[in-house]
Amino acid sequence: MRSRCPAVHCPHVGGRTVLAATMMTLAACGRLGFSPTSNQSDPDAALDAETFAPPPAAFASGTRLRPIRQQVGDVDRLAGWHDMLLDLDCDFMDTPMGLRCMPTAVGSTNLTADPACTVPLAASPGFAVQGCGATPGYIYDVRAKKAFSITPHADTAYIASGGGCAPRSAPELALFDIGPEVAVTLFVGSHEEQTAGREFSYLETVADDGARVRQSTVVNNATGKRCDWLDTNIDERRCVDDAVTGTVAYTDAACSDEVLLTGAVAANIVVQQPTLCDDNPRILEAGAAYSGPLFQRDGSGACVATTSASLAFRPGREHHTDFPAAVRAVGAGTSRVRALVWRTASGEDFEDYYMWDTAVDAKCTPLVDATTKRQVCGPIWTSEIYPVYTEASCSSTARYVLSDCREHGGAVWYPTAEITGTCDGFAFQVVTYVTTGAPGVAFERLPDGTCAPIDVVTNPLRVPNAAVNYDANSAMPVTTTR
Repeated sequence: MRSRCPAVHCPHVGGRTVLAATMMTLAACGRLGFSPTSNQSDPDAALDAETFAPPPAAFASGTRLRPIRQQVGDVDRLAGWHDMLLDLDCDFMDTPMGLRCMPTAVGSTNLTADPACTVPLAASPGFAVQGCGATPGYIYDVRAKKAFSITPHADTAYIASGGGCAPRSAPELALFDIGPEVAVTLFVGSHEEQTAGREFSYLETVADDGARVRQSTVVNNATGKRCDWLDTNIDERRCVDDAVTGTVAYTDAACSDEVLLTGAVAANIVVQQPTLCDDNPRILEAGAAYSGPLFQRDGSGACVATTSASLAFRPGREHHTDFPAAVRAVGAGTSRVRALVWRTASGEDFEDYYMWDTAVDAKCTPLVDATTKRQVCGPIWTSEIYPVYTEASCSSTARYVLSDCREHGGAVWYPTAEITGTCDGFAFQVVTYVTTGAPGVAFERLPDGTCAPIDVVTNPLRVPNAAVNYDANSAMPVTTTR
């Protein structure tokens, strides 16, 4: 199964995510930074450097909000904010009073405070560990867009079970009683500012106390439209405006007449029909709404009737190449760990959330080693777990594999598996993937339903070996400061 970025702090279309991403929900979808790299090969570069100011800093502290920083090697990135007045961690979220730095780290739960299972509790796994800093005093319901005070819950917790309500021990969680609603104006507000650039203009969220952070959204100067850098392939991003994800379905039993299924209305629909080392990216304009029979291909490639609650649209013009592109590069610096950046044709660099470990030529991200409890820049995966078959009809039982995807500059990375919480985050073990035992001959199902061979020499296959404790001593340490 391929997984995509949860809809937290993300543009409408998500990128690739780690296998066990529950702790990474906020992190893996973090904001993108920008580096002031100019295109010195262009004869107009000097003129542009005089005409346009450099991109604003990735973030800056205010009088009340202090950045939570993760520092490793040559990378210094924003992991959130700490409200010094309220003594809580926060991040900018949509409220009825605009973007405000609302409390994070506490969420709703299915546990209740009463034996009738009618009074919900809030919970936080991170604060179950003793000595992890100040206890949060507020919770923000992002759906209802309301904030509430909270206090630690010391009594029995209950959970609905079998039509009744039973006591539930939850030692892995810190539980909180939800108190009265508080005004969202208690939290720091903000406004937006725009800085003109050569190819893109940069947007900043500027807090009322002076704190600043660049947004992941930019303005495409060629069109004047806001766009988000979206993963459109393994080694490519494009800045796409007004887009949602979609999947392909068909109106006929031959699966020849396409329609696009989406969860929302937008001008553009991004469709990826992944194979082992390609996402087969498509960006199509949304056409007329469709209502009628639906068909899709099943795992065997057959065209079968289906139903869906999603919106359906006729596909319009496919214009993937109309949007500005960026390719993966390694940021400047001398340290082992550097920023992972996406570089445009004009030489502008947009930083990824993930970092790049030059010693192993692979992505890394802050995680806590399960054995040593050290926060390190640890390994994540290079490609998605993907079904392959061992015979040319793709009719055998699927085997799920990874690949280095060397034709896309892949390296050997390993996915991780969550095990426990610590003050610095979640401790992980590493699931290793090895070539031993992987199929020597393999086939994959293409988007059109055909069964095609995989070049296992160019793209060697890997299968899971075992969960092992990652050797944190071999990784760069990460320092988190407030």
